[in-house]
Amino acid sequence: MCVPHLSPEECVDLMEEVLSDMSLHHAAADGYVKTGLRVSLDDSSQDHFIVREAATFWKEQNMRAKVNAAVAEVREEVAQKRLTWCYNDIRRLIRPYPKRKHVDEVFANLGEDTALEEGEKPYEDEENDADGGADTEASEWSDAGAYEAEDWSAAVAAPAEDEEAVGNGSSGLEDTQAPVSAEAAEHVTQSTQLMTTYAAVAAELERVGAVALAANVVKEQRKEARRMRKLSAQDPGVLVALQRDRDQEAAEERKRLRLLDEMRDKHHALSATNLQLKETEDLLKTKKRALLDVEQALEAKRAVKAFSLSELGEGRPKAGAKARHEVLDRLARLGEGISPAQRNDYAWFKKAWDKKMLAQHGAGWPALFASWSQRLLDAHARGDRAAFSAFMHDETKRCFGEEVALVVP
Repeated sequence: MCVPHLSPEECVDLMEEVLSDMSLHHAAADGYVKTGLRVSLDDSSQDHFIVREAATFWKEQNMRAKVNAAVAEVREEVAQKRLTWCYNDIRRLIRPYPKRKHVDEVFANLGEDTALEEGEKPYEDEENDADGGADTEASEWSDAGAYEAEDWSAAVAAPAEDEEAVGNGSSGLEDTQAPVSAEAAEHVTQSTQLMTTYAAVAAELERVGAVALAANVVKEQRKEARRMRKLSAQDPGVLVALQRDRDQEAAEERKRLRLLDEMRDKHHALSATNLQLKETEDLLKTKKRALLDVEQALEAKRAVKAFSLSELGEGRPKAGAKARHEVLDRLARLGEGISPAQRNDYAWFKKAWDKKMLAQHGAGWPALFASWSQRLLDAHARGDRAAFSAFMHDETKRCFGEEVALVVP
């Protein structure tokens, strides 16, 4: 049994659609705060954002006190000029991760980390076995030697305003989580509809040649956009509402494109099916035509056999002319039949040709006629659909080619 699955292209399209949702990235950035990785180092103003297992770890290990102690130690080292912002001092502070053989072997076999059992606290295991701060080996970077002792403090010194922002625990993440009021949402909806209308009107005016009016409409659209930018600067909720509105529009556009692709695929499949159906119908018509030709040949063959030599005129040739003409009529309808020009001459040909052959062969003509008719039937049975037409052409040329005739259109 075949399990339905998506193609690699469809998987990439779905992932692109999912990852285009900015709320996922905001939630991921928020996760760095909730796990304690991005909280303020200078104070505890953001500690209450740490949740779940990370909060348990943070409280049980008294991490705020340890962080404050580490920050104080760093500031003291900097004040005593024993620690500078350079490559060697930074590398000196990096310690190797403590090895835990029984855990590392499990992780190596699994190839990935696993969830912790309830109540398990691996961070307390072998706490005293950690490396006490041995220096790490020198970096293997090829260009490290040029700046190992270089002081980076002047190059990356942060302004006082930035330090104050860090000290207050401010971050750009909270801005994206500003509450959206009903008034802000209404402003965004009205502005979006207005700018969409402006764009449609401008396009229609350009289409009819009113370029000056279109330029005025575009100017009004830009004014509305500037107004929304000023409003979003005053109310962060407007910015969030605008982002949500853009996300919704992007999702609708991706849905429209996906439906368009599905419709295009269905159209291609329908076209291929119609083409295959037409080919099948043509093949069926060809087979029906071939079957009809065979049936006509068999019918004509039975008709020839049904006409005895006596009926074809043996013993009294003139009396069999009607039967011979009937056989010629049946032969003329086989396969492709005769050409339009030959149909015009056919009534004359069958009488004149039969009369001339009777005069030439006398009493042996009925038997010879039956033999020639049988040869025509055999040629048609072999697939020669124009056998009688070629026969009529050759006989006309042979028997009447030297006669002078008036051709009237």
